[in-house]
Amino acid sequence: MGRVAANAYGEALMEVAKDKGNMQDMLDEAVALKDVLNKNGDFVTLLNSPKVESEEKKVILKNVFENRCSDEILSFLLLLIDKNRFVYVKDILDYFIARAKESLGMGTAYVTTAEALSQEDKDRVKARLLATTRYKDIEVIYDIDESLIAGVKVRIKDRVIDNTIRNKLDIMEKGLHDIQLS
Repeated sequence: MGRVAANAYGEALMEVAKDKGNMQDMLDEAVALKDVLNKNGDFVTLLNSPKVESEEKKVILKNVFENRCSDEILSFLLLLIDKNRFVYVKDILDYFIARAKESLGMGTAYVTTAEALSQEDKDRVKARLLATTRYKDIEVIYDIDESLIAGVKVRIKDRVIDNTIRNKLDIMEKGLHDIQLS
């Protein structure tokens, strides 16, 4: 139920952004809101508590977010309270953020290397990713895994390009196991 609800409400938020023609603004707000919610777990717990009445939760939301976010985002948060779906707010925001980025031609790539890359290398990786994808802009998230030995592993959505020494050694090992000795 959670994923279905998150996707449905996230899609509804997408429609609002499209109708209003302010996709980038709502994306920026959604990212900031998610950050605020992640940093304030007690606040989220309070808004999900069955001990606090819905009307009181709505007053709290208005006091915190009124004049600090768009009417669309505030109305969305109040709707989640009305429908008792605030528990899914982070999943909804994740869905919306991913869809809004796609809509705006923005992507995310996860790049793993055996050692830290210099800024110059990071710039080259980003330029190469932009040149080989359909994205207008791409956020690159870097990670280090020394077990890769050398090379680079890139994941964009469900597509993985593994050009690491570790992967090549694994392929060679599998090939050697497949050889039949006579």
